[in-house]
Amino acid sequence: MLVSLYLENFVIIDCLTVEPSPGLTVLTGETGAGKSIIVEAVGLLLGERAAADYVRAGTDRALIEGYFQCQAGEPVVEACNELGIALEEDNTLLLSREIAASGRSTCRINGRTVTLGMYQQVGRNLVDIHGQHEQQSLFSLPRQLQVLDSMGGAGLMAVRQRVYAAYHRQKTIAEQLQAREETAAGRQHDLEVMAAWVEEIDRAGVAAGEKESLEQERQILRSMDRLLARSREALASLQGDGTRAGACEQLAGAVAGLEEVARIDAGQAGLVQQLQEALYQVEDAAQELQRRVRGLDFDPRRLEQVEERLDLIHRLERKHGRELDEILQWREEAVRQLDDWREEATGQQELEKELQQTRAVYQEAAETLTSLRDETARRLAEAVQANLADLGMKEAQFVIWRRPRPGFHPLGNEDVEFMLAANVGEPPRPLARVGSGGEVSRVMLALKVCLAGVDNISTLIFDEIDAGIGGQTVQAVAAKLAQLARVHQVLCVTHSPHIASFAHRHYTVAKQTSSQRTLARVQLLEGEERVREVARMLSGTETSVSLEHAAELLRRARDLVPGQPG
Repeated sequence: MLVSLYLENFVIIDCLTVEPSPGLTVLTGETGAGKSIIVEAVGLLLGERAAADYVRAGTDRALIEGYFQCQAGEPVVEACNELGIALEEDNTLLLSREIAASGRSTCRINGRTVTLGMYQQVGRNLVDIHGQHEQQSLFSLPRQLQVLDSMGGAGLMAVRQRVYAAYHRQKTIAEQLQAREETAAGRQHDLEVMAAWVEEIDRAGVAAGEKESLEQERQILRSMDRLLARSREALASLQGDGTRAGACEQLAGAVAGLEEVARIDAGQAGLVQQLQEALYQVEDAAQELQRRVRGLDFDPRRLEQVEERLDLIHRLERKHGRELDEILQWREEAVRQLDDWREEATGQQELEKELQQTRAVYQEAAETLTSLRDETARRLAEAVQANLADLGMKEAQFVIWRRPRPGFHPLGNEDVEFMLAANVGEPPRPLARVGSGGEVSRVMLALKVCLAGVDNISTLIFDEIDAGIGGQTVQAVAAKLAQLARVHQVLCVTHSPHIASFAHRHYTVAKQTSSQRTLARVQLLEGEERVREVARMLSGTETSVSLEHAAELLRRARDLVPGQPG
């Protein structure tokens, strides 16, 4: 709710303060007195683009300040929280717009300088201005959809939230799947090459250390003749060859001779023991050499097999550019990588399954939402049309047009747009394209009355809503404004005495010339001053008849609307 509006050096206003009532406040005055300038100031206060010509001539800056009382749960509170802007302890909010003579403006919220975008994000949740030719919040298609859904109550809003949640869940899964598919497509070649290499290595059946073992065996096989000859010669030297005694026999003789010496000279016993140990070692070596000589059997086929195996290993090493043991280590790492990729493929299948399930949940909720919207649209259209009839538009046709949208959308499977055919025989047109300012104003008023219980913008401003209407219609408009003011703060710029008579607070705007300067002045009217202003609005002058008529209008308004000033 707007508690007070302060203007300084704005157009033809030097300094003024307006303190609207929580109910209906009206601004009246002669045409051109400056009433709409105040509405323009509120528009700038909410974030409309500033210009240098708003600064009063001869001054260096204009200042607009609005002091608002907010309630917990209102959208403006949420907007402030999102921006990190703290409200005062009593939930009050001060918006300040300073416009320099250069045209540059500064925006502040509770003393904190903010960007115009942040400022607008807060301002659009505070006041809804309905001027004759301005596109207002209800002209926005997303806002119209929000209005329709709000009319559906908690049940519809709960289904809307289910649609929203399901949409974003399926969107997240779809993005994850797309990322995985792009990754998989990019590495498909690498996967195929890696799998082929692993298969090739496994098919070769190579083992760690095999290359060194084969190279040693090949060396033995290639030197078999010399190996046998030298081994047999060594064996003959150890065991003898029939023509000469071998080392074993000679050592045995030496041991026997020394044993006899040791029986005479006990000091030789240690030497006997050394020779005996040497004899045992030489005999063991001879036996081992004999065993090996018997096992040395040259097989040309085995050498061929060894050569072929080594050739296979060398080919693998050349192909992979690394040694055999490194190839086997790489193979283990590749197998782990392939297993990870296969696990990811399994996870992708699970995601695809979850995506289908989530989309099924979305479709079910979206279909339910469409059904609820159809019923809500019917009720809202009937209610608006009934209010339009009260406002002198008996022939008007108000339609809520719904267009299906294929695919997935965060707010369901249809677009919504408010349409109006103001006269018989005319096709319905989008609300934003209705030509007559008076018709637009009455449609907006009818909507606002219907939505009074769910519209969460607390302050509404109507700029000359009575333009182009009169008689019973303007009386009906006045009654609707009074009805709306029971649940909203309403400010109305008007030329209608009937509307003015319903106000809880009445300001008049007039131009004054002083020192060759024209200034707009605002005065709060009470008592007889208010009667005289209503009389002027009735007849253009104060006469006994117009004064009596004005007093009667005000008396009737007090009887109809509680809280009217006396």
